[in-house]
Amino acid sequence: MYGSLLVPVVIDKLPADIRKNLSRVNENKDWTLQDLRRAINKKINNLEIGSGRFNTIPEAEAHNPTALLHTSTRGKGFKR
Repeated sequence: MYGSLLVPVVIDKLPADIRKNLSRVNENKDWTLQDLRRAINKKINNLEIGSGRFNTIPEAEAHNPTALLHTSTRGKGFKR
């Protein structure tokens, strides 16, 4: 729904070297939000493997986007 608006914002927030690597992957076609998520996920996993950390992130399509959002709310009657 908002993917076409979010993609340029997300890409602008990435470091220049990551943007350069992602542009090699995409080869001048327009990004979809799902494709960008997969490419960033793959890049993060590659960087972690290269640094000796093997905490791989599950594939993006394995999760529902709304399931990734965790909020903590407290009722009005709750006081600390």
